[in-house]
Amino acid sequence: MLDVCLLGTGGMMPLPYRKLTACMTRFNGHSLLIDCGEGTQVGIKERGWSVKPLDAICFTHFHADHISGLPGLLLTLGNAERTEPLLIIGPKGVERVVNSLRVIAPELPFPIEFYELNEKEHVIEMDGYKIEAFYVKHNVPCYGYNMIIPRAGKFDPVKAKENDIPMKYWNRLQKGETVTSEDGRVLTSDMILGSPRPGIKLTYCTDTRPVQTISEHAKNADLFICEGMYGEEGKEKKAREYKHMTFYEAAHLAKEADVVLGVSGANLDEIYDTVAALEKAGNKNLIIDATGASLKETYANAVQIRRAALKDQDRTFGYPTIVNTSKLAVKDKYMQEALVSLFTMKYGSIVVVDELGYAEALPLFGLRQNVFTDPQKPMKVEPGLYPLNGADENSICLTTVDFALTYFIVSGELERSGVPVNLIINDAGGLSVLTSWAAGKFSGTSISTFVKENIEGKVKSRKLIIPGKVAVLKGDLEAKLPGWEIIVAPLEAVQLVKFLKDMKEAGEL
Repeated sequence: MLDVCLLGTGGMMPLPYRKLTACMTRFNGHSLLIDCGEGTQVGIKERGWSVKPLDAICFTHFHADHISGLPGLLLTLGNAERTEPLLIIGPKGVERVVNSLRVIAPELPFPIEFYELNEKEHVIEMDGYKIEAFYVKHNVPCYGYNMIIPRAGKFDPVKAKENDIPMKYWNRLQKGETVTSEDGRVLTSDMILGSPRPGIKLTYCTDTRPVQTISEHAKNADLFICEGMYGEEGKEKKAREYKHMTFYEAAHLAKEADVVLGVSGANLDEIYDTVAALEKAGNKNLIIDATGASLKETYANAVQIRRAALKDQDRTFGYPTIVNTSKLAVKDKYMQEALVSLFTMKYGSIVVVDELGYAEALPLFGLRQNVFTDPQKPMKVEPGLYPLNGADENSICLTTVDFALTYFIVSGELERSGVPVNLIINDAGGLSVLTSWAAGKFSGTSISTFVKENIEGKVKSRKLIIPGKVAVLKGDLEAKLPGWEIIVAPLEAVQLVKFLKDMKEAGEL
């Protein structure tokens, strides 16, 4: 997951409520900073983030409102006892500019490495992601940036079998390792994975005129952050003079890049007028920010937007909505969780929260499933064998039904245990354990038949854990699966972690 925080969005001079330009990202223990205007450190502290894992600082250009916060940040990094090198990326002259600012930060316990941008496009490989720099049009040399996190292809069991890859190597190959098999073959991840999937892409540009290279590089971006210096009518001349953009020019770039354009405003009337103007300009890929100044206002906004679209048939408001609970309940995680529940039911298509752990996500997932699924059409997962925690052919097996909620709960607990387990999902008609058992769809006959036909040839282990709520099936399964040891699990999935760990400590796995 990629965390993105706009630490500052102001131009020219800081305001009490708007710091100067800076954008920070976090990914897999790595941080990246784009620009470092005055007040950047304050924004980082307010957010509760750390500068310590900072890999690099990328400068768009060298105007003071984009770089004046650097000396203080460097000193803070030094005081944090940083010793590893810091990479600074920027237009031609970046080393000279940074060293000039370092007159007030001359002694640092870490070296600074420089990457000077002198071509129209650059690609910089980082640890787990890459940075793309592209030239834009300002009154000084200026670059926009892409941050791209690649994603490997999905595991393909058919491909793995075709290439005769033993199960015990699957987990390591999925992690990108190269493995030498017992028979001397060199095994690579592409032998078990499908084509690479779309990763995560962030596009960031500021202080520029609208040029085609921006929309080209922003194509298929998950998040496109683009400047719009002038929002008032009649400011086009000034935008051209100072090499900036109007709101509508930025919106046009978003349309060309085919990305979703977020719309916010001081009130619903302003949002409505903005949406109407964007639609007139050809923008149809929109999302409306329903977040108001208070909880009451936000709730009213969300309801009125949806009512206008559905009841009044006003398609101007016929777009998804986003609600930012982080703004409504600052640093109050419990209130944010409550608000997520509220706006899941009351029309928040996307609900933003500071953090979402396992304990919070599970009930919200259940709520979402109940609200947005047809109870007459059970949610199912594909029956089959699901190796978890690096399980191989010798790992213990556990079976349950194909009801989606059961699968996610059970697999989550199994992953939490850290114990390698082959999870066997039976075809039970998308019903829960007890319901499918009562209906005869999860029985000794159905389980044993599925294991014999689909599982026995794939695993060497002959230990099978069954749900505690159908312990009555143990004797029938022992008779129908000769050579298998049938083990009864606890009644509740949450008890699986301790259950498996105890088995492991006892040497039963």
